[in-house]
Amino acid sequence: MVKKKTIVKENEYNLNIARYVDSSEEPEKWDIRATMFGGIPKSEVEQLSDYWDAMPGIKEILFKEVSEEYAEINVTDIKNEIMTHTAAKAYIREYSDIFNSFAEKLKKELIDDVVLHIR
Repeated sequence: MVKKKTIVKENEYNLNIARYVDSSEEPEKWDIRATMFGGIPKSEVEQLSDYWDAMPGIKEILFKEVSEEYAEINVTDIKNEIMTHTAAKAYIREYSDIFNSFAEKLKKELIDDVVLHIR
């Protein structure tokens, strides 16, 4: 929340959102060691935690630990490893189940069930 005093006195009633909300992205971090010697910083792998949570076990298949701070790719065919993994198959099946009837549901709600009021 922005206080009225801030808007009135400090910003002369300027309601430009950029004055109150920082929408800038965090600058990209570069790991010079990984760039020079190879490896993937574990911190970068963990930035994908939403995917690892949604499809447990895939991270462990894709990466192997090479040190306390670095990992490397453990497979040659990443797409195949993901698409044949049971967690990914379950995720895709669940997604498909949810959206298979979506078009029919929209048609029913937006077209079939519309009551026309004509005068």
